[in-house]
Amino acid sequence: MKNSALKLAGVFAFSLFSISTFAQLNWQKNGNNANPPGSQPILGTDASWNAPLIIQTFGVERLLINNGGTGNNAGRLAVGNNLPGGFNPASRIHSHQDGGQNRIEFTSNTTGITGTDGFQVGINNNGHAMILQRENRTIRFFTNSTERMRIYNGSFAQPGMVRLGFGTTANPNGFGAVIQTPELLVVGATAVAGDVNVAEFRSTQSRSRSVGINIRGARNAFTTVCTAHMDLSNYDDNNDGGNPSPGEFVMARVAADMQTSTGFNGYYSVFTNEGTPGNSWNCNS
Repeated sequence: MKNSALKLAGVFAFSLFSISTFAQLNWQKNGNNANPPGSQPILGTDASWNAPLIIQTFGVERLLINNGGTGNNAGRLAVGNNLPGGFNPASRIHSHQDGGQNRIEFTSNTTGITGTDGFQVGINNNGHAMILQRENRTIRFFTNSTERMRIYNGSFAQPGMVRLGFGTTANPNGFGAVIQTPELLVVGATAVAGDVNVAEFRSTQSRSRSVGINIRGARNAFTTVCTAHMDLSNYDDNNDGGNPSPGEFVMARVAADMQTSTGFNGYYSVFTNEGTPGNSWNCNS
């Protein structure tokens, strides 16, 4: 009887030791030693176990959170269809695909949830970067919470049109807000000598179609400026006999104008600054 009691005591002690060891080294529904039962559930390890957290399905590694302390490279997340052993995420969130295209998709109840819905960002089979708006909606770009650029969708009067600028205002045509003060800066290669074309507009259609640039102004009874114009300017980085320098000066202007009140008569004018930086242009003449 005494031996039986000793055997039962040994089995009980071994069971307690096994449970304690299991709780420290393995996952429990209620947590492990980093999260004692009864406290808020936590899935993870404490400071004594500095190893990545790996999640598998069907025996294949799908998700990894790398280990470490609180440094910039610690705690990065990797997700993929077949993460290789020892995979180390190179960014805060690293999506890796073993063959084929790799995209991140954003959907809602409005867009639907299939592979042809919503908005996608990623790379295709050949590694080309892709931004895909799957819906018949615009793509809008913001900085400082203000819309700066918009690519219009197929429902707009000119599908694929790009508008740039600062600030928005209500659109009387019912297409929502439109961008004011369009601004586009194209910078050419500064290390290349001679003439450099920094922008080109080309028609890829047959010879029966033309290509052009439309500069549209607006006028009313109070118009006192050129309704549409194109400036040719130079940047002067020399002192040039006391003139303001460095600075950018408009050397010539090609302008189109209409009468300030009524009528459809148009005027085409070419102005030069006549050697005076900042010369004003009298368009309404």
